[in-house]
Amino acid sequence: MLVNVPGYKPLMIVASSNNKIVGSLMGVSISEHFTFFSGITSRFLLFFPPLIDSNDTEALSVLNSMMLVLLRKTKRSNVYHEIRNASLVDGYKKLLAMHGFEYQDHLNQLVSLEDEKDLWAGLNAGKRKQVQRSYSAGMKVEDLRSEVDLAKFYKLLSNHYQYKVKKPLPPYEYFQSFATLAADNQNGFLLIAKYKDEVIGGIVCPTDSDRAYELYITGADKSANAHQLYPSVCLTWEAMKRSTELGLTYFDFMGTGKPNVPYGVRRFKKQFGGEEIKPGRFTRINKPVVYYLASRLFPLYQYLRLLK
Repeated sequence: MLVNVPGYKPLMIVASSNNKIVGSLMGVSISEHFTFFSGITSRFLLFFPPLIDSNDTEALSVLNSMMLVLLRKTKRSNVYHEIRNASLVDGYKKLLAMHGFEYQDHLNQLVSLEDEKDLWAGLNAGKRKQVQRSYSAGMKVEDLRSEVDLAKFYKLLSNHYQYKVKKPLPPYEYFQSFATLAADNQNGFLLIAKYKDEVIGGIVCPTDSDRAYELYITGADKSANAHQLYPSVCLTWEAMKRSTELGLTYFDFMGTGKPNVPYGVRRFKKQFGGEEIKPGRFTRINKPVVYYLASRLFPLYQYLRLLK
């Protein structure tokens, strides 16, 4: 999916022994394409930790070998590495520390998907009312059906990331690729919220064998609320419903910030039920000076974009 996306270079490493796969990891190098900052924003992300059989007596050796290959191939071209959703046992943490990775606490919200009735009961009472009001007012949530709607969704998402989230957003080609796969019922779904045929929000949810992930979501909530419409709430609810219909086990909110640090998104996500967990993250800084400069200069770049 990411091969033809500007600024994205995916990499997969597989370890085998006696013609049997004993471990794998998959990540992507990301940079701000076609900008002055592309060289100083390049980072390598593993959205999930390496896959290894923890019962294998050679598990640590397998992980060590894969990390050596990963760093040999990618550390020179990336300012830092990050491993997210890093639910790893202590032995793995020690090995990653030997490779220069530092662990940080990070929270997430995970909803167990049972039947729709129990899922509905798990929502905060206020969120249930907002869903009901939205549908009564005429809002609809449906699968993405056209390139035009995708472009409108991306414009909303871009504005959301530029003015509120203030973090890099993948280029439009990323979402085109995902939408193509989702249309063929491969690896996820993309839902759009509409009111009077106008796109007022959307949600991107990749899936694997047992869970769906809330990767990107946006809604024109500020203007829509005046009409008793709550697109972000309804999109999240419909994505949870769809995940249940697909027979998945969990709905993963993909992070709710650092413990003991106020974060409004965490409050929002916790109102959909589920359990708060602490999977943590690992970070390895490959170029400390460049990392420092990027952390100072990128906010300036974002500010200048706001002036356009």
